[in-house]
Amino acid sequence: MAKKGPARSEERRTYWQTAIDLQRESRLSIRQFCKQEGLAESAFYFWRRELRRSDDSSPKTSTPTASPPKFLPVEIKPALHKADNSSPLVIELASGTRLKVGENCSPELLRTTLESLRC
Repeated sequence: MAKKGPARSEERRTYWQTAIDLQRESRLSIRQFCKQEGLAESAFYFWRRELRRSDDSSPKTSTPTASPPKFLPVEIKPALHKADNSSPLVIELASGTRLKVGENCSPELLRTTLESLRC
């Protein structure tokens, strides 16, 4: 039985990194994306975990190798509740998670947080 995808190790890593990036950009759930693309969901999770591990264990150089930040559409909404006014900035991620930033938050802390979320 033939396996879907490239055979060599580096080609497989590139193949799965591309698939993971496409899934993230598609805004489909992993299950929907894998079904649409004919990929095994378990393999998707395996490679996502594997690629994160290799990113975490790779030596850090002075020249960043990560892709530049991607910009997403932003919608500015008025606060619906008085409680929402307690944070001057609320960032809602595609997952629905909200990040409330107080007015005394340091720019460095905000940058580090957004980088760790890969925003």
